[in-house]
Amino acid sequence: MKKRNTISFQIAIHEIKPTDIFKFCHIYEKQEKLEAAQKLKVKCSQILRYAVSIGLCERDVSQNLKVEF
Repeated sequence: MKKRNTISFQIAIHEIKPTDIFKFCHIYEKQEKLEAAQKLKVKCSQILRYAVSIGLCERDVSQNLKVEF
């Protein structure tokens, strides 16, 4: 059985900063898993946009992260 690499943290969605997302993407980048880092950034953006639509946060802070992996 393959062990999945999981990353989790306990922080309110409205408190997430672009640097928080970058830190987690950088973990994959250091492992040379650039596609996984990019997918993580995209998934974070999707979650944050949904949170904006239901009023949990004011904006998608991942849009401030202009790093390509």
